[in-house]
Formats: sequence, structure tokens, C-alpha cells
Amino acid sequence: MCLNYHQITSEELVLIYSKLLFKSIAKTRKRQIYIIYASLYSLIRGVYMVERKLQFTGGSSFIVSLPKQWVSKSGLKTGSIVHILQEKDGSLHITPKKVESGPKESTILKRGSTTSTLTNIVAAYIAGADKIIVKGKDTAEVCEEARLRLSGLEIVEEHQDKTVMQVFANEEDLIFATLLKRLYLVTDVMCNLAIRCLSKKQDLRREAQRRDNDADRLYLLIMRCLYNTAGPYSPMKATAVRAIERVADHGESICNISSTLAPNPALASLLKEIVNFYSEAVKCIIEVKFDESLLDKHKLLDKRRQSKMAELIKRERNKEKMMALITLEEDFHRILNYSMNLVEMAANMSYVGESHTEA
Repeated sequence: MCLNYHQITSEELVLIYSKLLFKSIAKTRKRQIYIIYASLYSLIRGVYMVERKLQFTGGSSFIVSLPKQWVSKSGLKTGSIVHILQEKDGSLHITPKKVESGPKESTILKRGSTTSTLTNIVAAYIAGADKIIVKGKDTAEVCEEARLRLSGLEIVEEHQDKTVMQVFANEEDLIFATLLKRLYLVTDVMCNLAIRCLSKKQDLRREAQRRDNDADRLYLLIMRCLYNTAGPYSPMKATAVRAIERVADHGESICNISSTLAPNPALASLLKEIVNFYSEAVKCIIEVKFDESLLDKHKLLDKRRQSKMAELIKRERNKEKMMALITLEEDFHRILNYSMNLVEMAANMSYVGESHTEA
């Protein structure tokens, strides 16, 4: 019996061997039964387990070939990405990178307010739409606002009844760590602008607003990447990125209200301590490392914040300044809380990393 294994499926082979096996049993051909049984066993073993030799290349790397049938069935090709997870027992689990991507084209009807239309555009962008068509009257203005807010989004067609936008950003070419560091740098600059506003009474509101717009664009771009590419810790990364973006919002808030309170070296010094703690928290996220010492540091810093702000608010007699201090106290509190969230998220990520390590 000669079979071409490359022209028929494994299921068909099993069926053929099964029929031959039953015929042999009926005729009590023991030797043929054994041969068919051995062939069937080898076939099943080959379907579910493949042996490969480990090879050494490049002076420092080991490589192993993947079964061609699995590669074709998984829709992979040269340059495709696969995920390799190390299990607790030391075995490796290889899975093709498959993501349920969002719609490649999204059509939005401009019926309500500009805000609702803009919200729908942002949602389509994050979901992974490469082309966004906005239909209705006077769509150019809202599309231009979306273009300014969303990285890689450009207007390619403009008509009386619709505007067409195209996303010129390939999320697979974007690296999360690079975008995260960029977002952090923007927020760090904003926090330092806030410190300068409090210590020297500088009017940096326009600069803070510009930086906050940058932070918003980066945040939405990162969310688009996380939504449309597979990877470890994606939900945790999304939570961490949101916390960093919120720090930017509070940095802008401090710049806006500081003119009422500045110059105030004591407030500037307290904010500097909080910003330093925030920087350490972001470092934990970037390095996926839990720093237990930050837990005690957070408690002490939060206690100082409460004591200092309560003292300043109680002592203030000017109503406008008192309201500004209350707002500032909330900003300080939020930045510290978001920083602590980052520390806790880093702990979660490092714990997950102990169970599954991505190669």
C-alpha cells in the first residue's frame, strides 16, 4: 500500500487505515493488523506531536523549524510573529499571533452634536479602523478636530456630504515601550512646568495645554496599539497608560491655578517630592519590576501631603486662595494615587511574568 501523505488530509488517512484495519480483523490477518495498527499509531502521533532537532546558529542562538502544515494552517508567513510562552513545567507553548482586529472601515453619521461625533471617531480609531468616513452636513470641522487629536489620522477626501479620513500608522510597527516612555516624558515635563509655576509664578498655561494635547494623542495611539496587537499584560498596560495620562491632566490643572498661589516654595517642594515618587512608579512599569520600598514611601509622603495641605488651607483667609488650595490638594492627591496604582500594576505584571515568560 503506497499513500501520498501530502495530497490527503490526516483525517482521510485515519479513515483509510481504519477501514483496512476492520477488513484485516474480519480476515484474521494478524501480521497485517499489526502493521496497520503501527501505522495508525504513528500517524496519530505525527498529527499531535512533531519531533524537531535543535540547531545552533549565529554563535549564540538556538533555532528549531516549525511544521509546514501548522504554519500554513495558521496563516503564517515569513516575518509573521508568534508568541512563545514558558510554562511552569519548563515546556514552551507556541501560538500564532491572532487578534480580532476592529473594522478596517467605519462609517459615522453626523446627527447629533460635534462632541458625540468626535467621540464616535475616537472609538473607531481605537477599535482599529484604517478608514473613517463621516457623513452628514458640515463634517469638515469635526474631522479637522479629530485630525489634531489622533496620531496618524489625516483627511484624504472632503465633500459636501461626507469627509473621509485615513489612518497612516501601522500599530505593529509601533513599540509599546517606546510610546510609553514618550508619554511619560510628556507628563514629566508637564509636572515640572507645574513646579515652576508654583515656585516662580510663571504663566505656562499655554505650554501646559499644548503638552496635554500631546499626552492625549499619545494615549489614544497607545490604546489603539494595545487593542489591535496581541501581547502580554495588555489589560494591565492599558490601565497603567490611563493612569499616566491622568497625571498629565492634573499637571495642567496645577499650571492653571498656580497663579493664585505662587510664588510658594513650600508647595513647589511638596509637588517635587510627589513627582519624584511618580517617576519611580513609572520606572517600575517600564521595567516590569515591583519595588516594595515604594509602599512605605507612599504612606509617608501621603501623610506629609495631608498634614501640609490641611495646615495651609486652615491658615488661609482669602476665599479665592482657599479654593485654589483645595483644588491643588486634590491634584496632589490624585497624582500620588495614580502613582501608587502604577506601583501596584507593576506588582501584578511581575507576578504574571513569573508564571508566563514571553520569549
